[in-house]
Amino acid sequence: MIPAGTYIARAIKASLGESANGKEQVSIAFAVSQGEQKGQTITYYGYFTDGAAKITVAALVALGWDGRDYEGFAGFDSNEVSIVVEHESYAKPGEEPTTK
Repeated sequence: MIPAGTYIARAIKASLGESANGKEQVSIAFAVSQGEQKGQTITYYGYFTDGAAKITVAALVALGWDGRDYEGFAGFDSNEVSIVVEHESYAKPGEEPTTK
């Protein structure tokens, strides 16, 4: 697991799909390109719901996406970018938290 922090990375794969609850999403795999975590990968999920679509499209454009290809996201891997890794804990009542 990549420690929390800010890293320079490049997108290496983008896939259009659907979340477990039926929302259209894009998953973008990143590879860290510098520092101690070089080569480590992490995945970002962006959603195309009314509230999140602007953020998702802005993220894709920052990566180099040409804005036209919604299946292959042409150009998404053009730019190195700064990514922020944060970890969230999840637990049901009475369970130990797990980190994602």
